[in-house]
Amino acid sequence: MTLAPVLTNCHVCRDPRVELINSWMKAGVSDVEIARRLKEGGDGYSRITLGKHKRRHLMGEHERQRKAAADSLAKQAKTIKGPRKTNLLEMVREIGIDSLAAGEISVTLDQAIRADVELRKLAEKGADREMILVLAQVLGGATPVLAIEGEFREVDEEALEDGAMFAGLLGAG
Repeated sequence: MTLAPVLTNCHVCRDPRVELINSWMKAGVSDVEIARRLKEGGDGYSRITLGKHKRRHLMGEHERQRKAAADSLAKQAKTIKGPRKTNLLEMVREIGIDSLAAGEISVTLDQAIRADVELRKLAEKGADREMILVLAQVLGGATPVLAIEGEFREVDEEALEDGAMFAGLLGAG
């Protein structure tokens, strides 16, 4: 589909606030005042750009064509669905869940188990990747940032010498 010239060449027509700008122009607000209002709201246009837009694009037929093209684009944008997940298996699982909930398909137990196994394998690969990155950091001389959970106990030198501390840790649990 080709875009209407209005949507591709005119900065004001491409602005998300075009309906507001056009309503101000139709209400008789001066180009200088519109430029001031737009500048207060962030970025805006010069009075010259606004004047050109008004002269060229607020004519009857042109305005209807611009509105029809904008409505068509908005309608098309609503039909485009992006993936909710970037992982293909997770995306397929989500589509399956939606289709199952809508009653469009049925899933066998075998299919559900195979999907679960594949997702678990993928999670294991992610854990393996993390370990490989840590090993690469260590081998490269960097100190990896790791969180180790557990208890902290200070060890005094006497306990180290006679091994009583380690016996207590290993035997007592």
